[in-house]
Amino acid sequence: MAVIGISFLFTLVIIGKTGEYSAVVFLAISLVAFILAISIRSLRQAAVLPSACLAVASACLLFILQTQYEYKPQISFVGQDVSIQGTVIEVQDKTDSESYRYIIKTSKVNGQDYKMKIRLSSTKLPDADYYDTISIKNATIYELGKDSSIKLYYKSIGVYIGAYTYEEIEHTKTQDKPFYYNFIKLREYIKDTIGELLPNDEGALLIAMLIGDSDSISDEAYTNFKKSGVTHLFAVSGLHTSMWSMFVYRELRNSGVRRKKSAAFASLFVLGFLALAAFTPSVMRAGIMMLIFFGGKILGREPDSLNSLGTAALFVTLSNPFCATNLGLLLSFSAALGILLLSKPISQRIKTNTNKVKSKNIRKLLNTVLNIIVITMSATIFTFPVILLSFGAVSLVSPLTNLLITNVAGMVMILSGIGVLLSAIPFISVVKMPIFFVCGLLAKFMLWCTEVFAHLPLAYVSLHNDYIIPWTIATFLLIALAIILKGDIKKNSRFVALLSLNILLCAMLFDKVINRGITKIDVADVGNGTSVIISRENHSVMIGCGGDYFAQWNIENVLFQNNTRQIDLLIIPRQQETESSAGDGILKSYAVVRKVEKPKKQDINSQITLWDDVDINCISNDSASFSTIKIGDLKILITFVPTMNVGEIPQEFLNADILVSRAKVPQGLDYKRFGIIIISDECERAQKTVKNINQNGGNSVATGGSSIEIKTHGGSDFSARRNAQ
Repeated sequence: MAVIGISFLFTLVIIGKTGEYSAVVFLAISLVAFILAISIRSLRQAAVLPSACLAVASACLLFILQTQYEYKPQISFVGQDVSIQGTVIEVQDKTDSESYRYIIKTSKVNGQDYKMKIRLSSTKLPDADYYDTISIKNATIYELGKDSSIKLYYKSIGVYIGAYTYEEIEHTKTQDKPFYYNFIKLREYIKDTIGELLPNDEGALLIAMLIGDSDSISDEAYTNFKKSGVTHLFAVSGLHTSMWSMFVYRELRNSGVRRKKSAAFASLFVLGFLALAAFTPSVMRAGIMMLIFFGGKILGREPDSLNSLGTAALFVTLSNPFCATNLGLLLSFSAALGILLLSKPISQRIKTNTNKVKSKNIRKLLNTVLNIIVITMSATIFTFPVILLSFGAVSLVSPLTNLLITNVAGMVMILSGIGVLLSAIPFISVVKMPIFFVCGLLAKFMLWCTEVFAHLPLAYVSLHNDYIIPWTIATFLLIALAIILKGDIKKNSRFVALLSLNILLCAMLFDKVINRGITKIDVADVGNGTSVIISRENHSVMIGCGGDYFAQWNIENVLFQNNTRQIDLLIIPRQQETESSAGDGILKSYAVVRKVEKPKKQDINSQITLWDDVDINCISNDSASFSTIKIGDLKILITFVPTMNVGEIPQEFLNADILVSRAKVPQGLDYKRFGIIIISDECERAQKTVKNINQNGGNSVATGGSSIEIKTHGGSDFSARRNAQ
C-alpha cells in the first residue's frame, strides 16, 4: 500500500499543478510501462513497478473524470446570471468591503436540480447560520482564483466558482440542525472561551493550534511564523491528531482500561476530532493513520507505518483528486514521510554513541533531546521542497525555531484543551484561570521566538533569488551521489552537508556581488487594478495597492519574496478600489515610513526622491491620474485611468522605457514608443489587450495569473521576467 498510495498522491500533485493535458500524457506512459512491467518476469514477480504504474494510471484517470464531469460543467456557468437555491454549509468572515461570504451547497440552479458548492458574496445576508436555506433570483457567477495558486486551494476543497449578488436574498432559518452542527458550535465555544480570557495574539495562537482557525492572528504575527518556518502549527494535522488521540489512549491505559477498549474509545475520539477540524485534507491524512494504528491495537496487530501512510494518502485523494495540491496535506504528508524514513535509522545510530554515557539520567536526557532534534530535522528535510515551491521562499531558521517551540506548542495544545474542557464544568471552571495564565506565557514565548528569528538577517531566502534552485539541485545530486557511492555513511553525510553549505555561501556571496545596486520593479498580479512595487536591499516603495479580492495576498507575496522588512513609501493615487482596496491590510502587515494618499475631492501632485537616485512624481486630478518614476536613466510611466488626458504627461515619459497600464492603454499613447508595456488585468481580458498592442507594433505582456518582475542597475537597460504565484 505504501507504493500505491505514495505513487497515487505524487501523480495527482504533478498533474494537479500542470493540468489535464499532463494527465493524458502520464496515463498513456503509465499504461505502456505497466504492459512492459508485466511482460518481464522479474518485474512482474516483484510487483512493485506494476503496482506503481497502475497507481499512476488510476490517478490520471480519476483526475480526468473529475475534470470532465464535475469541474468543467461547473466552470461553464462562469459569466452567467443564474438563480440559486441551496443550503449554507460554511460561514466565512466578512470582507473589507462589508460583504459577507458563505459556502453554499446548491439544490437547484436555474430551477433545475443541480448540486455543487459555490462561494457566495453578498451584503444582503448578514446573519445566516450553518444549514440555513437561501434562495437567490439573480447571482453572477465567476471563477475563483483565476490562474493563481488560490485557484488550487479552492479546487482542493471542492469549490470551483463564486457568486455575488446585490439583490435581496430569501433566507430561511433552519431549526432542525444535523448532528454535525454540534461540532460547529463546539468550535465556536472554543474560540469564544479562549478569546475571552486571552483576547490578543496569544489567544489567537491557541485557537489556531487547537482547531486550525488562524483568522484572528494579526498579519504581523502570521508573517513572523511564516518567515520562521513554523506555520505548520496552524494546520491541524499529524501533530495535533496524534498528540490528542495518544494522550487519550495513554490516559485510559494508565487508568486501568484494557487495551482494546482504550483503542476503541481513542478511535471514536479521532472521528470526533476530524469533525471538529472540519475534515480538512491534512487532518484526514493523520486521522486515517491513527484509525489504522488503533485498529491494529484492537485486532492485536502492529500496522506498518509506511503502509498506513500510503493507505491514508489513497483514501484522502480518492474522494477529491484535486485535494492533492492542498498545502496542509502536502506538508503533513511530507513531514510524516520524512520522520518514518529518516528518524529511526538516525536515532539508532545516535544511540550507539549515547549508550556509552555511564549515567542513566544523563543518557536518557541526551536521547530525549537528540530524538527531538532528529524528528524535527527529518520533517524539515522532507517538507523543504514543498515549502520552497509553495511559498516561493524557504526559512533558513526553521530547524532552530521548530526545535525551540514545537514541543512548547504541544504542551500549549494539551493545556489549553484541558482548560477549555474545565471551563464547561461549573463547579471547577475557576481552575481554568491558572491554566490559561500558563498558556498565555507559553504563547508569548512562541510569539517572541518567531519575531526574533523572523527579523534575523537571511532568516529566509526567496525562490526568486537565482542561486536557490541550482543550489537545491546540486544538494540533491550530492545526496544521490553519496547514496550511490555507499562507503562510510557518516563520512559521506558530513561531506555532503559541508559541501552543500559551502556551495550555498559561495552562491549567496556571488549573488550579492553581481546584484549589488540592482533595483527591482514588480507589477503585482492584482486583476484590474494597480500595484507597482520598487524594491532595493529589503526596502520597498509601493505605488497603488488595489485590485480584486486577492490583491492583498498577491502584493504581500511579492513583498515576502523580496525580503521586504519595511515600506519606505506608500502612494495611494486614488480612493477607488483599483488603487486602494488592499491599503488597510498592507498597513496592518508592514511598517510604512511615509504614506501619500489622495484626499477626497482634492488633487495630488507629489514629487519625492528616495535612495538618492529614485525620483517619483504622482499626479491625480479630474482629468488625469498617473505616476512617473526615474531610476537613474530608466523611465517608468504608470497610468491609473484608461480614460485620461495624456497631454498632462511630461514629454520625456511619452517614450518611457516601461509603461504600466490597467485594462486599456490611454488613448493617445503610441505603443511603439515604449520599451515594454505591462497590462495589469484579469487573465482573459489582459491577453486580448496584449494581442491588440503587439499587432499594432508594441511590445506587451500581462500580469494575468502572475506578477511581472523587472531588474535594472539604473541605466536604460533592464531585464524582465514572469514570476509564478
